[in-house]
Amino acid sequence: MIVVHVQRRGRGNFSLWWIGEDGKREEEFIRGIGEQEAWKRAGAKEYQLNYAPQETARDTTWRDFRLQFSGVYLSDAKPKTFRAYVTALNSIERILQPVHLTDITTASLLAYAANADISRSSVVSYLSHLQVALNWAKKVELIESVPEIEFPKVKEVSKGRPISVAEFSKMIEVAKEVRMKEGDAEKWIRFMEGIWFTGLRISEAVTIEWESQTAGISLDKFHDGYVIIYREHKRGKPVTLPVMPDCVEWIDKEFTGERNGRVFGLDVRPDWAVKIITRIGEKADILVSATSHRGGGPKFASAHDLRRSFAARWAEVLPESILAAIMRHRSPETTRKHYAIIDAKRILHAVEEATKRRGG
Repeated sequence: MIVVHVQRRGRGNFSLWWIGEDGKREEEFIRGIGEQEAWKRAGAKEYQLNYAPQETARDTTWRDFRLQFSGVYLSDAKPKTFRAYVTALNSIERILQPVHLTDITTASLLAYAANADISRSSVVSYLSHLQVALNWAKKVELIESVPEIEFPKVKEVSKGRPISVAEFSKMIEVAKEVRMKEGDAEKWIRFMEGIWFTGLRISEAVTIEWESQTAGISLDKFHDGYVIIYREHKRGKPVTLPVMPDCVEWIDKEFTGERNGRVFGLDVRPDWAVKIITRIGEKADILVSATSHRGGGPKFASAHDLRRSFAARWAEVLPESILAAIMRHRSPETTRKHYAIIDAKRILHAVEEATKRRGG
């Protein structure tokens, strides 16, 4: 087997060298990259020399591209990042069914964007992941050029809303009427309540664990309350945030037994969790938008609407910057745009309460 080595040639400069089958030393120089990227390219080169010596850029199969990309570029990626790329490439593969990497063209990607049964924001996200993968493929000479990718425009309109306490109670009531495995209804009710009280994203609620030092997100005891520790935060650094008082009360009441493993005890994929909760929202007839984010028929209450409800409740009492931190938004502007909105009924209720206190 041919082994490819990395040798530093000054700051930002490296060389890849190996001993070929003829016993001669071969070397390639690369400039302007970091050591981690140099080793990634060494891995790709090693694969080409040992397993695809006759392969040209035009002949690279989609399968070989995915194997190399996962084995080399994503070899040291965080689990969340790895899953994001796999999900994106799976979606593109399912729609386009490419045989060779060169089957991915500007025209075929336009067809993907038009036919993918997902939201426009998801299409943009998946195409962004693909663009990174194709740029890497060009660097390691799996393709000669990267096709131009046209990203669809994403409307800024939010296709959902916070739901009221009465609406959430109705979802709890009808949960047992939704078809699922026997005995699972109580788990799903607890799961929905968990999002309602914590404001977790669906992917976080599925994976959060008790007192774990290795989990991407964990629920830990802290003095008389709890904190949520995010180790796979999108900003790259762990973040610790307090659990709100009503959630502390709910946790102490709901979880009286042994606390280990996943907090909500559901071993499901986030996309499946989304489907189940949306089915419950539809069964409860909680309409949150006249059209779905896919441009289809009416949209019923979903897991993200439970998160919206958490934000809307606390928007009335917390400063914008604090709410933005709790929601893990990059900027308070995101919080202001999507969540910190008090509707007319709440304003009227606040005015009425103030009038009563003044004796009016």
